[in-house]
Amino acid sequence: MGTSSGVMLYDFASKRAISKVKPKNPVIKNAIWSKNFAKLAIISRTYITFVDKLFNILFEVKISEPVLSGYFNDNDVFLYSTHYHVKYIINKDSCGIIATLTERGYLVAILGSTLHYVSQKGALATMKVDMSEYNYKLGITRGRIGEVIGQLSKGEIVGSLSIRYLEQQGLPEIALNYEKDERHKFSLAKASRNLEAALEAALQMKRRDCLSELAEEAMKQGNMKVAETCYQKMLAFDKLVFLYVLQGDFLKLEKIMNLAKTKLKDQMLEYQTALVIGKVESQAKLLAEAGHLPLAYAIARKHKLESLVPPLAEAIKNDPQISQGVLEVKVGLRK
Repeated sequence: MGTSSGVMLYDFASKRAISKVKPKNPVIKNAIWSKNFAKLAIISRTYITFVDKLFNILFEVKISEPVLSGYFNDNDVFLYSTHYHVKYIINKDSCGIIATLTERGYLVAILGSTLHYVSQKGALATMKVDMSEYNYKLGITRGRIGEVIGQLSKGEIVGSLSIRYLEQQGLPEIALNYEKDERHKFSLAKASRNLEAALEAALQMKRRDCLSELAEEAMKQGNMKVAETCYQKMLAFDKLVFLYVLQGDFLKLEKIMNLAKTKLKDQMLEYQTALVIGKVESQAKLLAEAGHLPLAYAIARKHKLESLVPPLAEAIKNDPQISQGVLEVKVGLRK
């Protein structure tokens, strides 16, 4: 029963209102029950409000055209006609157009791919309609994934919007198999935790930001192999050092140290690597080359590197900017 502010469920036997609902647009044009009376579509000029049998609002859909007719089919999907279209509403996020009308029509039924309607002249008419999109979205929302994959494989559903819909419905792992754009494929692979596919897409794009993003995700998931590949492609040697320390891979750490020395000429990286793997002689030499003679001398004396101690002591003596007391203080480290 309509009221000034909405719709009420009225029990004529007891003569009382059981429940009330206030749609966004309170000016109601029509109300249509589903076949099992479990759901009601309350139609206004600008909204269709769906409620359950106790008048709890399920969801509301904004519409741009007045509704001429409508009904719930056997799948509990609301089908309706406007001046120019036949449309469907599965749920709030799954709506669409089935057909464009050449004349105003009032729905009778859609059976298979045939639309039965009453024309404005009052004649019963039919027309063929494409139900592919409707069946696709219905299959996804009802969990009939086998049917959905079949449609995609046969090419019945094409376009980026259908792939986006799969992602929106929480099925990125299926969307990944049909996505062509590498950037979006990368996002889908990450969302479905398929790091190998994400790595393949990132390598195809050759984008450092994607590699960095993937490496971070791989570290969170404990996929050291993917993280290592990303860091290698990024030439992020400092991160590789950290990764190899976590893995205890001293052989690869030594390779990085040698690479830093011979090809990269990166003393900081070489020293960092020597520090984590305990190459004290390399540490002392690098400090000396960098002009940190007291530190180099302290390390050499502490670790009894007799081949380095005399030349370092001599270099300190010949440097007027270094206090000679350093030699005595450092000798105390030997105790």
